[in-house]
Amino acid sequence: MADQTTDQAQGASPALAEPTIHVRNGWIAGLGLASLGMWMASYTPLQVLLPTQLQDIDPHGKIVALAVVSGFGAIASGIATPIAGALSDNTTSRFALGRLTGRRHRWTLGMAVLSAVCLIALSQMRTVLGVTLLWVLFSAFQNGEFASLSAAIPDHVPVRQRATVAGWVGMPQALGLVVGTVLVVAVFTGLTSGYVVLAVAMAVLVLPFVLLTPDYPLAAAHSRPMPVSPATLRTTSSVPPARCAPAPAAASAPAATAVSASAVPSRRNGSHRPVARSGSPSELAVVIAMTAAAPVSNSSGSCSAP
Repeated sequence: MADQTTDQAQGASPALAEPTIHVRNGWIAGLGLASLGMWMASYTPLQVLLPTQLQDIDPHGKIVALAVVSGFGAIASGIATPIAGALSDNTTSRFALGRLTGRRHRWTLGMAVLSAVCLIALSQMRTVLGVTLLWVLFSAFQNGEFASLSAAIPDHVPVRQRATVAGWVGMPQALGLVVGTVLVVAVFTGLTSGYVVLAVAMAVLVLPFVLLTPDYPLAAAHSRPMPVSPATLRTTSSVPPARCAPAPAAASAPAATAVSASAVPSRRNGSHRPVARSGSPSELAVVIAMTAAAPVSNSSGSCSAP
């Protein structure tokens, strides 16, 4: 509470403030519907539609084909989710989509629409390569929507209510597979109609949450700079490479004399074996004096100003 008061006093962006007001049931229901449409479109093809489609395309290699399609889709999901989340975190109100000026809703709606388009196009594929490409695109877009929907809870739900909301919103993950399977097996039994109904459900069920719930915009002043920018590259390359001297040797010959090997009796069999021991005080003094007099430089060499 104290941190939030301090941030508000300093004029922090509402998008970055810690939420303190409990969300209502309508907000939870909207997020649940959006999650339901997303999980229906994600799980049902993997369980029903993709195996059926690949069976028609390649009856003898359907198992390998399904492994390839699902494997590349998983890779796309793993890459797209953190990227989409980072982009959503840094989205300002500059490119508004009608009334949508916040960080999350534009990504949620855009990714849902693109995912739906991929599903409809996927229903027309008649080759394993085509199915793989469309499923990779769908997986990337669907996980982009997942990243923005997942951020809604910490953005709007206070700490004392988060577990309750997360429990309700987590239910559609299991329910989506059940509802989706019933739709494509018992109601829309054709391959194309199954894909289309999942695409429509994914795009439509996200609308109540996107259009009826708040999404605070991020001020441009609070946008984080890119880790690597052209200005950064110009700064780091301002020193000519020719003026950089190579790094000195890791150790010098006098330093090596600080530790010498001598023969001492072995307690086991009376033989002599070389054992390292410290050098004499005069040798240590030489090493210390040379170390103090040596110039200080980093491991990459010293550079002088142009």
